[in-house]
Amino acid sequence: MYIERKPEVRKNAWVVMGAQYGDEGKGKISTFISLREGSNMVIRAGAGPNAEHGVFLDDNSEYLKANQLPLGGIFLKHIQIRVGREVVVDPEKLLAEIEKYNLADRVKVDRWCGIVEQKHIRAEQRSKHLKEGQGSTLTGTGEARVDYVRRKNKYAKNIQILQDMNLLTNVEEEVNNDENMSTIELSQGALLSRTHSLQENDSCTSVAINVAAAMSQVLLNPHRLKGSTLLVKTMPTREGEGTFGKSRELTQQEIIDRGIVEYSSIGNKIRRKAVEPDWDLLQEAARINGPTEIALTFCDHWDPDMKNVVDRNKITESTKKLIRHVEAVTNAPVTILETGKPFGCIIDLSDKNIDFNSYIHGEVIINT
Repeated sequence: MYIERKPEVRKNAWVVMGAQYGDEGKGKISTFISLREGSNMVIRAGAGPNAEHGVFLDDNSEYLKANQLPLGGIFLKHIQIRVGREVVVDPEKLLAEIEKYNLADRVKVDRWCGIVEQKHIRAEQRSKHLKEGQGSTLTGTGEARVDYVRRKNKYAKNIQILQDMNLLTNVEEEVNNDENMSTIELSQGALLSRTHSLQENDSCTSVAINVAAAMSQVLLNPHRLKGSTLLVKTMPTREGEGTFGKSRELTQQEIIDRGIVEYSSIGNKIRRKAVEPDWDLLQEAARINGPTEIALTFCDHWDPDMKNVVDRNKITESTKKLIRHVEAVTNAPVTILETGKPFGCIIDLSDKNIDFNSYIHGEVIINT
């Protein structure tokens, strides 16, 4: 029987994800991708309100952070912000972030998102295994997901204040609508994925972290995926327990001496840091996710002469060498360099050569 071929759907979604253990700079890169691709919506995928993520607008600014919402949409005036269906939601954190950044007219969560309750948080805080063995963020995300799997959880649609504030939607309908272009910001990183944790299954998150999982978590039609960006942190960091694979972990004194200190969202300790990526693990992460492009982040930690550089003509030789090596390992082009703490410190290596640092001045909004 002859079946008339349907017209191809519009490719209208781009996934942004980390290649390692989180803290790769996804919020800043997600913002850049949203501007480059003309997105009108940024959607959070992943587990839930795990470790905080944040950005600095300049070297001396306040650290602007969030747990529940994707950072890629918060600071752009025209962007709608969504939380995908498989992401669990802590109403208290959600409402606090909406108030802090004045987002009441731009945020909605899927009505079928599971809910993090106080009982979930208390259960994790009582767990010696999570506190000492895992170094968990203890946000209740894992326990909420247990109830989600058991079909015992509450849903966003059951929470009166979310109804009253008109914060509920059907993300599936929006992300698969031809009129929208979406950036899907996936929390955490590939090496923390529960289903293919590439090293230690005990030191990982509670969901799959990969491009396919991100599409599933927001119910994106796979034919609509336009591309994906895999973030590679030049000197990976991680929270809690677990190794860096074959890469040597720097001592705390080495981190201080090099001036590359980052502070953990768990107890405000100095983040553990490796001297370089584990190249075999990076290759595996790239093989699983098949990225369209690579964003190489924290280039100023790799080479101090790259600090705050925004001109592609000033890329150092050591950074060029690193780019070539990352491209060889991942079989994907490095098209974005992130070079410093300020929000605008990005170099676009693509043909578009977007001057992100200049562009954002009229777009970034802070209502804290």
